[in-house]
Amino acid sequence: MKTKNILITFLLLFFWVHATSQSLLPKLQQIFGTENVVSANSSVFNEYYYINVKQPVDHTDTNKGYFYQRIFLGHNNTQSPTLLETSGYQIPPFVTIDTKLELTELLNANQVYVEHRYFGKSVPDATNAYLTCKQASGDYHNIRQLLGKIYPNKWLSSGTSKGGYATLAYKYYYPDDVNASFAYVAPFPLEKEDKRPETFLEEKRKTEVGKRIFEYQLYLLKNKKELMPVFDKMVKAAGMNTKPLTDTEILYDYAVLEMDFTFWQNDPSIQNFERYINESYDYLVKEGFVTPIELNNFEDKIVIYLLDCVHGFTDPNYTPHYYQAFSEMGYYGYNEKPFEKYLKQKDYPLEIFAQKTVTYNSDNAKAIKIFTETTIDKMIFIYGANDPWTATSVTVPPKSDNLLLVHPTANHSVEIGDFSAKEKEKIMERLNFWLK
Repeated sequence: MKTKNILITFLLLFFWVHATSQSLLPKLQQIFGTENVVSANSSVFNEYYYINVKQPVDHTDTNKGYFYQRIFLGHNNTQSPTLLETSGYQIPPFVTIDTKLELTELLNANQVYVEHRYFGKSVPDATNAYLTCKQASGDYHNIRQLLGKIYPNKWLSSGTSKGGYATLAYKYYYPDDVNASFAYVAPFPLEKEDKRPETFLEEKRKTEVGKRIFEYQLYLLKNKKELMPVFDKMVKAAGMNTKPLTDTEILYDYAVLEMDFTFWQNDPSIQNFERYINESYDYLVKEGFVTPIELNNFEDKIVIYLLDCVHGFTDPNYTPHYYQAFSEMGYYGYNEKPFEKYLKQKDYPLEIFAQKTVTYNSDNAKAIKIFTETTIDKMIFIYGANDPWTATSVTVPPKSDNLLLVHPTANHSVEIGDFSAKEKEKIMERLNFWLK
């Protein structure tokens, strides 16, 4: 009798699990359309879906037409908090069915990863005319309203870098949409070319590490006649699209000017930098991309690093990023003066990589600045002190329930887990209070 009961219990459990394994599917299909929802098996979520969301090109005038925006939904249960991740770009390849973001893990949340309009497969048209923070925030708001039918409890939004800026803008345009907001390393330039990152780099050049990087930059420029053919060969071998620049020397100059920003943003360790150069060199020699005779010493090998520096300029996927930066978000520029003796041209504006004429409008930045300094609430910002973007960090009201933390040695990849136990506890207490 006992064996029979166990068997019945097992069968009931089996059929219950099978019946509920895709419990959201009919609901999602009803909301988004059968053809716009695809299910997948995840090892970290109970259910997982790829969804195309129908969005107005212009949220103020639906007569302008519609486009489909990609979101990836990782579902745990409808009673958990739901994280809306405001990606600033296309959904990156490393975000898969088995990817849990840090906050998803910490809060045991459902995860909605949203591709930014005009990036990846979420492109309304070819003009970029509606690539604005306000329109993108309208996208998030629409997704929040649609999925709110399934997830009735607490919501939070988060984003990293440009996505962190998107989280802030979303908070500004729809302050009541979510119960908490979290911005990782969100840059907040106040001008078309904000000078604060330049000042940051000038200060870093006074340190021993900064001096070393500066010397490497000068070496690359002084020896560019010999090193440029290697650079050009690697750019072509990597299949990089060098438009709008057709002059290899100018692209080379851009890469050298970008080098210290890239270094401090990504991994401000001279030991890691030199190890990366040597390992990359060994790989390129092994694969036949370069030969030992072309790069005679370590300083010559650093030309390999320029591929990392020039990647964003040559990747068509980032063209909308430059358009948005120089139309309303603001960006940084270069101080060419310390290098001017070796540069081919006088000025190296990053605006050129928008690949079209852009008119900067500061209204969005000014409005959000006032918002962050006066009325913003329930938002956490974290930064790394070694990140040039931290020079453009936001200012939040001193007497508020917001939180801004700067890790003393981290860079642009800083996470909650990098902070001290006391600071992590402070972050989680605040989040749990808002989401309780």
